[in-house]
Amino acid sequence: MVDGDVLTAPARGLLPGIGRDVLCERMAEVVQRAATRDEWRGAAEVFTVSAFAGVTALTAVDDAPVGDGGPGPGPVARRAALLLHDDDRAGGRD
Repeated sequence: MVDGDVLTAPARGLLPGIGRDVLCERMAEVVQRAATRDEWRGAAEVFTVSAFAGVTALTAVDDAPVGDGGPGPGPVARRAALLLHDDDRAGGRD
């Protein structure tokens, strides 16, 4: 989460997963562009999305704390997890 945007790298060269697609469709603040190293270090939240682990919050980048450095997901990661959970409960994607 950088300046109100949820950044995700463009899908070029990445395997664009279903979870990523769901969040790109349902979170208006998602912007598809690579984050700079300074943005990674200064992000309020950093999380990954995968089919196996769901939404996983990161607490450090390059040994520097993310946000306040506290454990657990922040509000945006929690919302992302709920969106993925709701999509799964609704039967997922067609």
